Amino acid sequence: MSEKNKLMVDIHNVDEALPHKEERNRYTRRQAAVAELSQLALFGADSLSLMNQTCKLVTETLDVEYCKVLERRPTGDLLLRAGIGWPLEQVGQATISSEHDSQAGYTLATQTTLIVENLKTEQRFKDTSLLNAAIVSGVSTVIPGKQQPFGVLSAHSALRRKFTEDDAYFLQSMANILAAAIERERAEHAERDQRVLAEALQRTAVVLSTTLDTDEVLDQILACVAQVVPSVTSNIILLEDGVARVARARGYETMDLYEQVMKLEFSFATTPNMQYMHSTGQALIIADVTTYAGWYDLEATRWIRSYAGAPIRMRDEVIGFISLDSSVVGAFTAEDALRLQAFADQAGLAIRNARLYDASQRHAAELAALYRAITSLIASDNITDVGYQIAQAVLHEFKNLDCAVLMLDESQKRLVRLARVGEYSTYTNVPLYVDGPGLVSEVVRSGQTIYIRDTQEDTRFVPDEPKTRSELVILLHTGQKLIGALDLQSTKADAFSPQDRRILRAFARHAAIAVETAQLYEALRRDADELELRVAERTAALFAANERVKAIFSSSSDALVVTRVDGMIEQVNPAFHELFGYRDGRVIGRSLFMLVAPDHAESLSALLGAVAEDRQPRRADVLARRSAGTLFHADAALFPVLERDGKRTMSVVCSLRDISDTKRIEAELRKALEKERELRELQARFVATTSHEFRTPLATMLTASDLLKHYNDRMTEEQRKERIDKIQTEIHNMKRLLDDVLTISYAEEVGKQDFNPVKTDLAAFCREMLDEVHFSIGTGHIFRFSEKGDCSQALVDVKHLRQLITNLLSNAIKYSAPGSTVYFELSCNQEGITLRITDEGIGVPEDDRGRLFDAFHRAKNVGHISGTGLGLAIAKQSVDLHGGIITFETAVGLGTTFTVTLPNSYS
Repeated sequence: MSEKNKLMVDIHNVDEALPHKEERNRYTRRQAAVAELSQLALFGADSLSLMNQTCKLVTETLDVEYCKVLERRPTGDLLLRAGIGWPLEQVGQATISSEHDSQAGYTLATQTTLIVENLKTEQRFKDTSLLNAAIVSGVSTVIPGKQQPFGVLSAHSALRRKFTEDDAYFLQSMANILAAAIERERAEHAERDQRVLAEALQRTAVVLSTTLDTDEVLDQILACVAQVVPSVTSNIILLEDGVARVARARGYETMDLYEQVMKLEFSFATTPNMQYMHSTGQALIIADVTTYAGWYDLEATRWIRSYAGAPIRMRDEVIGFISLDSSVVGAFTAEDALRLQAFADQAGLAIRNARLYDASQRHAAELAALYRAITSLIASDNITDVGYQIAQAVLHEFKNLDCAVLMLDESQKRLVRLARVGEYSTYTNVPLYVDGPGLVSEVVRSGQTIYIRDTQEDTRFVPDEPKTRSELVILLHTGQKLIGALDLQSTKADAFSPQDRRILRAFARHAAIAVETAQLYEALRRDADELELRVAERTAALFAANERVKAIFSSSSDALVVTRVDGMIEQVNPAFHELFGYRDGRVIGRSLFMLVAPDHAESLSALLGAVAEDRQPRRADVLARRSAGTLFHADAALFPVLERDGKRTMSVVCSLRDISDTKRIEAELRKALEKERELRELQARFVATTSHEFRTPLATMLTASDLLKHYNDRMTEEQRKERIDKIQTEIHNMKRLLDDVLTISYAEEVGKQDFNPVKTDLAAFCREMLDEVHFSIGTGHIFRFSEKGDCSQALVDVKHLRQLITNLLSNAIKYSAPGSTVYFELSCNQEGITLRITDEGIGVPEDDRGRLFDAFHRAKNVGHISGTGLGLAIAKQSVDLHGGIITFETAVGLGTTFTVTLPNSYS
């Protein structure tokens, strides 16, 4: 009985131990799964592989049929990235909502682990898009992220099952390992992306610096963007007058859309995505274009699902956009927007540089065309000939058009055609009236140029020639008088570019002067005809007088200019052309004030007014200007030409003589006198300094030599050595003084010194100099030396650098109290070498700072401290030879800092 009872107890104990053994086995399996996933993550497996392995380990460990990893996308939904138990076509494609209406969405929204025993009866979740009909129970947990959760990890069973807290804990452990691996991979991708971005921006910058071809630069920018922000297609759109046009495109070739895209034009104001970037100046990401209000829907681009764009800015103006398209929803991120903006900024810089270059080229072309047109005009006293010359000049520069020159007859209030040439080959004498119809009459009335790009679309056009498609009418105006108009017509629509219009407006001003001059000639001729009978008896006398005046006028060596009292030039002599460089007739009818610099025009105008007013000659020095723009000093003498009664000034004769040589000689004399004064002052300082500095060592040597001579036998060997050492020390001091004087003298007389830079370990050299000075004259001071950067390959002249450092250190010691500290700092980098020496001495008074580097100059507060005043002058020469700069900061009683900056290389 007892044996039987014992057997029953043993069996009972075994039954109680079975659940604990199974628990231990489950725990062991879970630990093994966690360890295996950790090992894979540790050795750098990619995130997708880890997701698949996670699903495999979860299904095996929890003994379930289904497991999935859902990734949270920028669009807000959850994408099935990996899973076991789901159809293969759903993995990587299927999505569910991240809202509360699904188990995964609820888990993500509440940031909690969720266990559901029966999904078929669960009322909270309505989204069953990823639920298999066989699924009954499930457990889900959040895959955490650094900034926001990555997604959700879920396990499901086909049998009704109550998942335990241990199951949830195991699932969360696997999610944590997966999250760490994903964050690591994202960090590695971010680092790689940053490197690719930097390289792409650098390549673009190289292109910007080597070419002004806008197309080449924009193509390179799109190529670099493709490396940093992948997309199916990309393009650069530029704005002009509110119209968006595709400038460059990439990726459309494979779709046979390139030609269609390059011809695309539309109003950006009606395109919401571009309007947003234009108004805010910020990049834009559209995760799903089908949900974006106002997205332009074109048949050829309906494959686009997501969009990224950035504004191209030039200064503060948006001039275009870089756009990327993808066939995948949510393909672009906020980080992509920042990268895209960097390339957009480079595109703006490239376009700005190209436009500046194009503008300069266009301006040069305009000037050349204007010059050719103007030079074709010749002086003529026949108004009809002048009109024909103007029309021919326009036709020569601008082909395929018709040009008419019209002159205003103010008395009749009408416009008379002087000439008409061109492809129409017609001429009409029918006048146009100022108050009548037509574009020319409207221009004369309004005083404004009018351009009709297309006569078929502008009601202002009055048909004169049916073939005309565009018409440009420009006023002929001299600035003081309305002369007429140029009427230009072409059989082509919009035939006159902005550049053409600028050239023609400039030409019109010169043409107006030519017409006005011809009018003056004709008026003079009419007046001459009317007076011919009355002055016949005086012709001979006037002719003789005129010949005498002409002879004087033409033979004068001074430039003579006859002007009206308002300054308009009427006549010049040959000497004027030789002095100012103007060709015959180029200045007639123009202002006298154009012959002087702008800041002298007002004073010359006042002088001319005074001569005309009081009829007395005047003289002044002015800065004259030749036709080439060069300036020279001139003596201007103005004389009035009076009418017969002597009461009114008829014109003014201005005599101009080049006195540049006189001015130059005066300046050279003043400079020589100033140099002579400086030399006298230098000589005086030299005599005073050298006599004082030589007297003391000579007296010391004389005393020491007398003692040796008379008391040699009474002195000990040590006393005799002391006297000899003193003599030698003073000899060295005198030698040093003579060397300094010779150095200054050589630089002053020869103007330069030998300069032989060699590569030097500057730090070692400075320490050596510091030791020499320290153990010779600086034993009573504390020295602090510091260095920064690599100074081992400095290119310096050792001889001159030794003079520089020796003089600065000896001054720091000499003018600071024993026991004080002298700081010596050395710094080297690619841009140059910096030496800085600071003392705690007496400082430099403000009155002496301006002459601190003058030879033999010493500050007034040096007292009895010996010195020649040459040290800083020699230091300055050494710095100048190196091409460097020496500056100082000082405060009386607090000390002085000298800073020397030298270049690190020499051409």
